[in-house]
Amino acid sequence: MTKIKVFPNFWQALLYNYLLPIIITIVIGLILVFVFKVTIPFKEIQIFTKSFGHLFTIPFLLFFLWKSKIKISWSEFTTVNLNNLLIIIPLAIGVEFMFFGTMHLFERLFNRNYHSLQTKSTYYLSVIHILVASPVIEEILYRRIFLHQFLRQYSSWVAIIFSTFIFVIPHVPTIIYPELFIPFFITGLFLGIVYYKTKSVLLCMISHFILNAITYLPIDSMFK
Repeated sequence: MTKIKVFPNFWQALLYNYLLPIIITIVIGLILVFVFKVTIPFKEIQIFTKSFGHLFTIPFLLFFLWKSKIKISWSEFTTVNLNNLLIIIPLAIGVEFMFFGTMHLFERLFNRNYHSLQTKSTYYLSVIHILVASPVIEEILYRRIFLHQFLRQYSSWVAIIFSTFIFVIPHVPTIIYPELFIPFFITGLFLGIVYYKTKSVLLCMISHFILNAITYLPIDSMFK
């Protein structure tokens, strides 16, 4: 019996979605700095990324949709189970409180200051980016494509952990704050479980929206 090949597997997803863009970015940056003597305005790049970052994710999203031959129907974005929704909303709120609580614990343990990572941007484009573009694009890519395909290749928990790992890496400055892998992993794990249990990308998007929306509320001050 011939084993059916499924794209992407874990290593393909990691290479194309993370390692390849990083390598390209580093090469372009080195060329600009050492060949053309261009000074890279990191502050402006950070602002641009917060407002338009997922514009660069869309080509990879389309690539994986094309290569994996996944067909996504509109009903996946318009149909939701009300009972599941009522359960997931308080769970998402609880997970986000765990996220802030874990970050505060690490601030105490490692004498850190993560304030710069939690800054509430006043840019309208940044708000739209984090509340609309991020939940939609990331949930299609990491859950509907990656996790969906991983579940066809690996056991359920291995698939969830693999997809969570790939989801977390771009979100965490692991070189500077390696301990933050844990709270972001908890968040990604929750979203992976939501998809595994409900098979609803819309519920994942709603959960992701709630998680991101809470970051704009002053609840982190409760842990200070």
